[in-house]
Amino acid sequence: MAVIHSGLFLIMKRFPDCKDALLQKYRTSESFRSICENYQECLEALRYWAKSEHETAVDRHREYESLLHELEQDILESLGMELEESIEIRRHSNMDVTNLFSRAPLSSLIHLFASYTAAPCIQGGRLLASSKHGKACFNVKQTYRPLAVALTIIIIVVMANPRLSWAGGAQAYTNGSEDFKVGKLPPPSLDYIHYTNYYKANDFKDNSGDDVDEGPEVTTFANTSRLLWITPLKILGGTYATHIFVPIVYTDSDFDGAQEDSSQDKFGLGNIIFTPFLLGWHRQNFHFWINIADIFVPTNTDYDNDDAVNLGNDFWTFEPIFAFSYLPGKFEITAKFMYDISTKDRDHVVSADEAQKLGRPGLAGEERTRRAGQEFHFDYVLGYHPNEAWELGAVGYFYQQVTDDQISGTDVNNRRGRVLGLGPGVKYNFNDLSLIGKVYFETLAENRNQGISTFFKLMYKF
Repeated sequence: MAVIHSGLFLIMKRFPDCKDALLQKYRTSESFRSICENYQECLEALRYWAKSEHETAVDRHREYESLLHELEQDILESLGMELEESIEIRRHSNMDVTNLFSRAPLSSLIHLFASYTAAPCIQGGRLLASSKHGKACFNVKQTYRPLAVALTIIIIVVMANPRLSWAGGAQAYTNGSEDFKVGKLPPPSLDYIHYTNYYKANDFKDNSGDDVDEGPEVTTFANTSRLLWITPLKILGGTYATHIFVPIVYTDSDFDGAQEDSSQDKFGLGNIIFTPFLLGWHRQNFHFWINIADIFVPTNTDYDNDDAVNLGNDFWTFEPIFAFSYLPGKFEITAKFMYDISTKDRDHVVSADEAQKLGRPGLAGEERTRRAGQEFHFDYVLGYHPNEAWELGAVGYFYQQVTDDQISGTDVNNRRGRVLGLGPGVKYNFNDLSLIGKVYFETLAENRNQGISTFFKLMYKF
């Protein structure tokens, strides 16, 4: 699934004429990525004080408006733009900054608030401001006010109920891939199966299943080739089989209303999948098979933790499987149950969201070891076969992350993904060729995108 970094698209919405330059800067500058995170968190505080009835709310709101202005100047200066140009850009943007608000986690704000005109740094326990004339330590009068502001926003974020939660788990498997009679292994043969999947999501859901404001639009188009070899070999009375999947993937993330040139996309090889050991049995109308594990190999050579989208994961995932098909007469009940366990990603870049939920905002942007949470999911079919050529059914899938992600051994709470997909499916059989079409409408999503997934499958028996 596409992984979206928060913050960048908010700045793109604020400065729509600079989208291409902003995206390029985000890809190449670590300090600019930090500014993007802090910009979103400043918007959060601004929104908070705008709604607060506290006696100091007006003053606090005014302070954050000033801070936001300073951040915008830093952003434009990082692009090499002068004040006059920034004023013209704002005139074109014509947007209230509070409408850009999208709940984001806490990251390192103290170093940001200590600076008035330039990006600061922390060194040896002292706040330092970088400038054209070098670095100088702030005195107490210079740092007291911004430090107080920083402590205030820390309290706000900790007490608030988070709404923006980017997807957890590995999500290596494409939900809804399997369907009619998947639990019934064919007689010994070599089968080719081609999966074409188009996924479009305009919504992203938070931990409560509510829409995330200014959420990204995600589009994925994948073509996957699978070779399934059902051997004549019998083990424990079951038929031995093995298979391999090779996916070619295009994915695009559009930053909510941004123009085409501001979206980030990728095309290439995803994670190859293979299984060394699959056994299937047949018991009259009941057919089933077990798979020790589908193994997802990190073959995505273009993977980059700093990119907004990636074609696969940078770690291994092992997926034990149990599938069955119950075929009484012209009816069918089929399901494929899977449980995913992933290895560690040892160079994971901690997001601001993860850092806040760990209670360690200073980790944002640093590399740490991450282990994706374990996941349970299944595809199913309730089908009817009016004749040998046609199969009709209600298809669906359910996905639930069952354990938390871990950063350096510590659980990251409130990021478990969930989604339910429902829709119609049809299969047409002609000699050794089968064609399948189906569409899934997603609902009940949490901590992930919610959209529509469309499949077309071709199956041929050699």
